[in-house]
Amino acid sequence: MKALKWVLIVVLLLLVLIVGIGYIMPKEVTVTTSEEINVPPAKVFHFVAGFVDRTVWDPWIKDDTAAQTTFDIKSGYVGSKYNWEGPKVGTGMMVVDSVVPGSYLLNSVSFAKGMTIPEEWTFTPTDKGTSLTWTITMSSGSPVGRLMNTMFRGMIQKTIDSGKVVLKNYLETHEVAMPEGE
Repeated sequence: MKALKWVLIVVLLLLVLIVGIGYIMPKEVTVTTSEEINVPPAKVFHFVAGFVDRTVWDPWIKDDTAAQTTFDIKSGYVGSKYNWEGPKVGTGMMVVDSVVPGSYLLNSVSFAKGMTIPEEWTFTPTDKGTSLTWTITMSSGSPVGRLMNTMFRGMIQKTIDSGKVVLKNYLETHEVAMPEGE
């Protein structure tokens, strides 16, 4: 009986410690990556905002070859949707929320578990083409969520870093067809 009591005390202390650590973690964790791409900003913007060949470079979909994807592209991009379902990536949806044509894109990324995170892209002209910045921000009010976001930061950084390299290589070796009138 004494052993059970000590086990319960240790378990409770561990829970208190985990919750306590979670409270001191930041509510918001931001992961950012940047890359210089030798393609004009309008083309890079259209490629990303229009979900053009997204499954070719999307780092999460590339790792889940069984994933099924669908796209619903809207004129002007706002409201465009990208849906996925796969054994590794689970079920989710990305929706274009806001654009400044050629320079800024804001998407909402939603997962089946009810979590939604913002994904921002900026496209800045350079002498060689475009400076692209991709930012993902994870927020949580709960201590466990804060702890999880902090723990996943490195994994997400590694994933988007690999995604931007594939995106750069693809854009620099394939022609990006612009919609008529642009």
